[in-house]
Amino acid sequence: MGVRRSGNGLDNRRRGIAGGGPSDRPRALVAMILLTLAVAGCSPNSATPSLPPSGAARTTAPTPRVSEATVPGFGATGSMVSPSRGYHTATRLTDGRVLIVGGQTVTEGSVSYFSSAELYDPAVGTFRSTGSMSQARESHTATLLQDGRVLIVGGQNDNVLSSAELYDPLTGKFNPTGSMSAPRENHTATLLADGRVLIAGGDGAGSADQAPLLSAEIYDPKSGTFSQTGSMSVARKRAGASLLKDGRVLVVGGEDAQLSAIFTAEIYDPKSGTFRPTGSMPVATFSIAAITMLDGRVFVAGADAESAGTAEVYDPTTGSFSSTGRMAAQAFDTAVLLHDGRVLAIGGHFPGAEGNGSADLYDPTTNSFGPAGTMTSPRFGQSATVLADGRVLVAGGAVDDSAEVYAPPPLGATITPSPGPALSPASGALEMGRGGAG
Repeated sequence: MGVRRSGNGLDNRRRGIAGGGPSDRPRALVAMILLTLAVAGCSPNSATPSLPPSGAARTTAPTPRVSEATVPGFGATGSMVSPSRGYHTATRLTDGRVLIVGGQTVTEGSVSYFSSAELYDPAVGTFRSTGSMSQARESHTATLLQDGRVLIVGGQNDNVLSSAELYDPLTGKFNPTGSMSAPRENHTATLLADGRVLIAGGDGAGSADQAPLLSAEIYDPKSGTFSQTGSMSVARKRAGASLLKDGRVLVVGGEDAQLSAIFTAEIYDPKSGTFRPTGSMPVATFSIAAITMLDGRVFVAGADAESAGTAEVYDPTTGSFSSTGRMAAQAFDTAVLLHDGRVLAIGGHFPGAEGNGSADLYDPTTNSFGPAGTMTSPRFGQSATVLADGRVLVAGGAVDDSAEVYAPPPLGATITPSPGPALSPASGALEMGRGGAG
């Protein structure tokens, strides 16, 4: 299939406002006299505004954009450069910008894969193009390394890939790095405490949707190479993985060779390089969000139809799962940990529909979900990224190139969902569903 290249980047330049001309000088002189008189009448302890020295630059704080969710709820922001980019990855860089990489789009029943990437700048609310990968890919992973670069691993573009690339924010370019020992997509990628990256499971060699893998690999950014580590006890793809507080990694759920959801979970120990079984989930699920919460427990929820609306919490101290309250939504695609400890779950793909605009907030202190508002557009295959200021960027999706920003309500406050947007009827031409965005 052809690769959809990104078009012209958005113009982010701001034009300065010209200063006053000679006709403004009399009024300026009067204003200075009045200011002098006002200051003279102030008490010695009164604070006086300090003016910058002559010729110094003057800065003005940007006017907050209500449309970008400066009040609780969802609000629109700039649209992505590439149309209908879904199943991409989104990674917040150390400077606060968000890197969007790869993905796919469907046009008149034909699937195209993106090699392009773009950057979202929350300071101005716009996207612009950046460098492109050497290979188009979706169902890949993106991991922010400790040195600020982003590791892109595997994925597929009608063939499963073993290659990996590094994005350098300083140059805006992708560079090749070592390749995995096995091609894989729909795998997990977890940054370890020592800076290495654990790659586990996924689909195997050949075309997409092959049998899942038992194997796992470690990427070392110092050498730029992958090496094999211990194998999992259960082959799985579309699983969830999350770094625990003690440095181990929980790998949970997924899909087996018969395309059935998996109940089991296991723990990877970087010190021994081995996996061992741990407790099983009450409900089997795949396409999983696994998020380590502030108290060290792990929020786990799947996006498949059978487990829609359910979630579990894993307790590392007991090695067991427990059920939570149910989501209001019947499906979701992405979930993120907010700064205040709650979890936001949004969007999703219903059978026979192209997405939904629902959102739920999970509160670990009450073990329950509450409404989080309604997105401006129904979505599935979108990404969600927590920004440095605590808001959440929700970008793209398989049927939409728009983006929006979510501002969480204060703890204890609620948001009443709006009636829309309604579910979009399915066109029958979409071939999505190979795993959520990172």
